[in-house]
Amino acid sequence: MFADHRKNKLFNLIEKNEATLSSEQIAECLSVSDRTIRKEIKEMNEVCSQHGFLIKKVRGKGFYFEIVEQERFQLFKQGSSVSPLYFDIHSKEGRMKQCIYSLLFESDYISLEELSERLFVSRTTLSSELNGVRMFIQENGLTLQSKVGKGVYIEGEEIQKRETLFSLIDNHIDYTQIETYFKWKNQNNDVVLLQKKLPSLFHSTHLYFTDENLNNFIYYLVIMADRIANQLSIENEYEQSEISSELKQVMDPLVTIVENLFSISLPKSEISYLFVQLKSKVISKAIPDQSSQSLLIAYIDAFLIKINENYYYDLTQDVQLKHDLKSHIQSMLYRAENNIRVRNPMEEHIKKYFPLAYELTLYAVRSIKEEFSYDINLGEVAYLALHIGASLERNYQVKYERHNSCLIVCGSGFGTARIIESTIKRAIPNLFITKTISAQKYNQLPYIEEDVVITSVKIEEKNKPIFKIETLPSKKEMLELDKKITQELSNTQDLLSKYFSPSIFFKQSFKTKDEAIRVLTEAMAKENIIQDQVQFTEAIFKREELGSTLIGEGVAIPHPLNLLSVRTQIGIAISDTPIEWDNGQSTRLIFLLAISKEDYEEAMGIYDFIVEVIRENLSDVLCSAKSFTEFMLRAKLIYE
Repeated sequence: MFADHRKNKLFNLIEKNEATLSSEQIAECLSVSDRTIRKEIKEMNEVCSQHGFLIKKVRGKGFYFEIVEQERFQLFKQGSSVSPLYFDIHSKEGRMKQCIYSLLFESDYISLEELSERLFVSRTTLSSELNGVRMFIQENGLTLQSKVGKGVYIEGEEIQKRETLFSLIDNHIDYTQIETYFKWKNQNNDVVLLQKKLPSLFHSTHLYFTDENLNNFIYYLVIMADRIANQLSIENEYEQSEISSELKQVMDPLVTIVENLFSISLPKSEISYLFVQLKSKVISKAIPDQSSQSLLIAYIDAFLIKINENYYYDLTQDVQLKHDLKSHIQSMLYRAENNIRVRNPMEEHIKKYFPLAYELTLYAVRSIKEEFSYDINLGEVAYLALHIGASLERNYQVKYERHNSCLIVCGSGFGTARIIESTIKRAIPNLFITKTISAQKYNQLPYIEEDVVITSVKIEEKNKPIFKIETLPSKKEMLELDKKITQELSNTQDLLSKYFSPSIFFKQSFKTKDEAIRVLTEAMAKENIIQDQVQFTEAIFKREELGSTLIGEGVAIPHPLNLLSVRTQIGIAISDTPIEWDNGQSTRLIFLLAISKEDYEEAMGIYDFIVEVIRENLSDVLCSAKSFTEFMLRAKLIYE
C-alpha cells in the first residue's frame, strides 16, 4: 500500500464510498484541510499510476478508482508493494520508532538528510527527536553515535539490536502485533512453514516447547534470517555449555532447515547463539549434570525457605511443586544467564488476579538475587507465581476459583476455534482465555499453566481439569459450563469490618504517591498499628522498587516487604483527582496493607476483595463514596 497511514486511510475511504465523498467530506473524516486532501490525492496518483489505476473525480459527486490493469491493482491492495514505513510517522512516537527501525538496519553512519527523506520529515523535526531515540535504545544497552559530516549510527552488540527490534514491533506482547509486522515484511509464509516443520523435528527427541516458547523461537529465526540477509550478523561466538544428546540431535537438522528456507549460510557465531536461544526455550526431560542439578536444588530450596521465613507458608515439603519448579527453573536460570527476553502474555492477568502468589514469588526471587546472582525479570516471576498459587491451593486451601484462566482446545480448524472462543467470551466474560490451540499441540504440552481446559474434542486430562463442550456450543450449554467453573465465593464481609477502619480512611486530594502513603502511615502510627513509622514507610518504598503495586483498573496496594505491623489493618485513601503512581500510570484508590504475623493467613482474604473490585471494574463505584460508612456499604454490596 502507501508509504504512510493517512494515504491508506484516504484510499479506504474512496474505495468504500465510491463517487460519493467530496474532498471536503473526506477532509472532515480525516481531520485535515480540503487543500491537504487535494495535495495527498495528487501525490497518491504518482504511486497509483505505477500500479494500474488512478484516482479520478466525478463532478458534484466524489472520487473513484479508474482501474487500468485489474491484476496490478489487486496486487497493490493485497500489499505486495510493501510500504517503506511500518510505523505511523504522523505521531512523534511513530516517527521515533521508524527512525530507530531504519537505523537498526544500517551497518554504518547515515546522514540526517538521507534519514529525514526516508521518514518524510524535515531535518529540523528529526534532529529535535533524536534525544528520544537515544533514551529508547539506551534501555537495551545501545548508544546513538553522532559525527559531524557523517550523520548518526546505533552502536552496540547485534544481540542488543535484535532485542531492540523486538521491543519496537512487539511492545505489548501481542501476537497480532508481531504477526502484522511479519505480514508487512512479506515473511508470514516463513513463519507458517516453520510452524509446520519444527514440531515434527522436535517431536523425535525429548525436547518440548510451550506454545509461547515455540512461537518466540520461530519469531527469532525469522528475524535472525532477515538480519543475516542484510549483512548484520552476530560477531562473537557463544560458549556452548553442556550439550545434551537431544540438543545435539536437533541442531544440525535445524540449521539445515533454516539455511534452505531462507537461502542463507549461518556463520558459527550465529549457530552458537542459536543454540543459546534453543536451550533457553525448550523443556528437556533429560536429567541435568551434577553441577546443574546441585544449583537447581539449592535455588529451589532457598526460594521456598524465603517464602516460609517471611510469609509463614511452608511449601518445602510439596513434592509436586518441587517437580514442577525443576523443569521450569532449569530453563529460567539459563535464560537469565544469557539475558534472553521472556514474553508472558499472562503477566498482568497473574499480577491482578493472583496477587498473593505473585507477591510471595516476587519477594522470594528478589531475596535470593544476591546469593545466586540471577536477575529474574517480571515475566518469569509471573510464570513462577502460577506454580506457587497451585501449591498454596493444595496445601493451604488458598482459592482462586473466582479468577480462572482458560485454555481452549479445538480440533476443527481455525474458523471453528474462533467461533468457540467468541461464544465463551460472550457467555462467560470473566473467564480469561489465554489462547486457543489444537489437540496436537495440547498433547505436546508437559504442563498446563491455565486453571481450566475447555475442549471440543476428546483429550487426556493432565494437571488441570477439562470441560468438554460441543463444537458449536449452545447458550444453555454455556450457562451450565459457567456454573461448573464458577465456585461458591467466600463471604469476606466480616473481614471488611475487621480490617477497615474510619480512622485510617481518607478521601481528599493527594498531589503525589508519597503524600498518600505518608498520610496513611501517620494515621497507622497514631492508632498503634505500626511501631516505627520510618521503618514501615522505608519498607513500603523498598517493595515499590521491586515492581509496581498498581495492579490494574486504578487500584494500588502498597505494602512493606516484611510483616512489620503490630496488628492488621488496611488503610484506604481515595484521591479526588488521579495521582501518578509509576510509569505514567495513575490511580485514585489506594489500599495500604499493614499485616501482622499473628493473623496473616486470615488477612489474605482481603486480596480476594481487592481482586473482585478489579475484576468487576468497581473502583469508580468505591471512589464515589462520600464517607467511610458509604464506602463500607458499597464494599459489602460487591459480594452480595
